Amino acid sequence: PTFNSNVIELFYPNIKDLSENFILINDDMFFWNKKNENFFFIDNLPVMKPYYVNYSHNKCQWEITCQNSLKLSNKLLKKNSQYLGMGGHIPVCYKKSLCQFIFKKLENEIKTSFKKSRFRQKTNVMHFLYCDIILSTKHYIKNEEYRGQIIGLLGKNFKFNDKSPLLCFNEGELSTNKNM
Repeated sequence: PTFNSNVIELFYPNIKDLSENFILINDDMFFWNKKNENFFFIDNLPVMKPYYVNYSHNKCQWEITCQNSLKLSNKLLKKNSQYLGMGGHIPVCYKKSLCQFIFKKLENEIKTSFKKSRFRQKTNVMHFLYCDIILSTKHYIKNEEYRGQIIGLLGKNFKFNDKSPLLCFNEGELSTNKNM
């Protein structure tokens, strides 16, 4: 068994009966206000709000894992992208067939990153690998609409936006009160 969510999330597209359009959501994410399906997919393409974040300072294990994913994305695309996917702890919309294609192209590198890795390690890659490639190849609908709110549980006080479509109650080391 594995306790490494990076492994589990990268292998979601291999689930036999998983829908072609799916949303990867962690257990601390909640749908707060009703949204129609166009919030997630339009004309069968995932709706994404890309964040252009530089994780080159490799501050923590999560950022290093993001960098590893970006390096693999750049290898596949034969380019040098300077940003990483969605950049944060948010729901991400994916196309199963596209994720499977990416996985097959990078299968050896992905599996090598998890060698002897029952828990998260700095050698891992994560599902943002799929996100990077989708964003770089323009296989998505860009939407700058307010996506939700991340509430860091490490802080004592936080502002709650009751109009937020999605809420994330995050306890991680990068937790802050911010919008998605």
